[in-house]
Amino acid sequence: DDQLVPLVTKMVKLMVLVFGLLILLPLVPVKLGSYSKLKTKIFPLHLLRTFASLSSMFCLYFALRYLPLTDAVLLSYTRPLFIPIVVFFWFQSKWTKNTYLGLLLGFMGIILILRPGIMTFNLASFSALAAAFLGAIAFTTIRRLTKTEPSERITFYYMALSLPLALIPLGARWETPTLFGWGFLVLIGGVALLY
Repeated sequence: DDQLVPLVTKMVKLMVLVFGLLILLPLVPVKLGSYSKLKTKIFPLHLLRTFASLSSMFCLYFALRYLPLTDAVLLSYTRPLFIPIVVFFWFQSKWTKNTYLGLLLGFMGIILILRPGIMTFNLASFSALAAAFLGAIAFTTIRRLTKTEPSERITFYYMALSLPLALIPLGARWETPTLFGWGFLVLIGGVALLY
């Protein structure tokens, strides 16, 4: 039963991507004017955003499997602490005194969550932190993309690139759901897309 959870979460992600792409494709000509407007000059940034987002989600799935839910979610919510670090190295932006103080307090909070004196640091904890760090890269990349790309193009490339990348780990452990299971996956995918 524990092995079923990661499989279901990957399948839910796949359903969200499939439904998102199916809903988005007919809207492209309406919002952008034509499919030719999907051309981009900054494809590597779209690829970076997709890779960072998917890697972040898969790291979180791994952490959820081996950590208590509260610890995994708390550690993955440290993403705002990593955004100034990513921005510092990517854009060479200066930090204010408040940024230093905020990062110091935030990382002290992470140490309290990890309780190094009580429990040893483990791979699942670092996986949750990796999810936060990769999420920070994804958010920073989205921020950079919005300067030149319309939201429809950003969403299209994310969906179109995520779908084949998400199939790779899913294909390794594929189990065909029952008709009842497909119904739930469709429902969960639709709700997640609306969210």
